[in-house]
Amino acid sequence: MKSILISNLVADMKLQGFYLCLEKKILKKKDGSIYLNLLLQDKSGVIRARIWDNVQRLSKKFSIGDPVAVKGITYPVSYTHLTLPTKA
Repeated sequence: MKSILISNLVADMKLQGFYLCLEKKILKKKDGSIYLNLLLQDKSGVIRARIWDNVQRLSKKFSIGDPVAVKGITYPVSYTHLTLPTKA
């Protein structure tokens, strides 16, 4: 599958591609569990992404400034972002 430009993403869209990791933070949910909050970029823009499961393992696989292979689905919220699957 060809990478989809961030500027072409819409809600409920499946995507796959490589994006540059600009920001990577481990944060806590209301229930106290952790998630990974990312800011990803391509030539068309930036987007927020979240990883909800297997955070410790997946966060070790890349650093800020690395290209990240993404496979996931977008969903509608007050601002555009996507959630990444955790089967890596």
